[in-house]
Amino acid sequence: MGAEEAEKAVGVQPSRAMLQAACSPGVDLSAVTAMDLSLEGLVGLSGLGDICPHLQTLNAAVNTLSSLVGLENCAPSLQELNLRENRITALNLVTRLTSLRRLNLDANRLTSLAGLAGSGTQLRSLSLAGNQLARLSGHELTAATALESLNLMDNRLTRLRALLAPLTHLTHLDVSGNRLCRLEGLQR
Repeated sequence: MGAEEAEKAVGVQPSRAMLQAACSPGVDLSAVTAMDLSLEGLVGLSGLGDICPHLQTLNAAVNTLSSLVGLENCAPSLQELNLRENRITALNLVTRLTSLRRLNLDANRLTSLAGLAGSGTQLRSLSLAGNQLARLSGHELTAATALESLNLMDNRLTRLRALLAPLTHLTHLDVSGNRLCRLEGLQR
């Protein structure tokens, strides 16, 4: 196995050379606003925000990412983030992503939404299907008052409690595939 294959087997961090290879020749990475890094064998995103500080849309689905570290320098501009099918266990740094409008964290390893509390009020769509969420207290989404779509499908939820009360703009809610025995806060 050569050095390139060995690096892919272990996993990689995004490098300037890797990102440049993913773009058209001559593209200024500091001006890139959308990037697809899905299926790249990434284990982290360290340095991505330094190389591409103006990213608005990032697809890093189907990798082995375990955290959001590396996105902090994209915070002012990042609006769409797709991290489905990774290994993310915590939502650290989400509160710094104040312009985020769409967040897809389907099929990760989340057991709570701690770290989401206080997140930007710009968030319109949040997808958390296929995680390991068993209990949501309600305070996690209090700042996400602009949320229109919430996907909690295929988790381990047994009740929603006061989770939905602050979500006055919510028009789509999917809680199928859970173990719900009580729905509270659906009066409107």
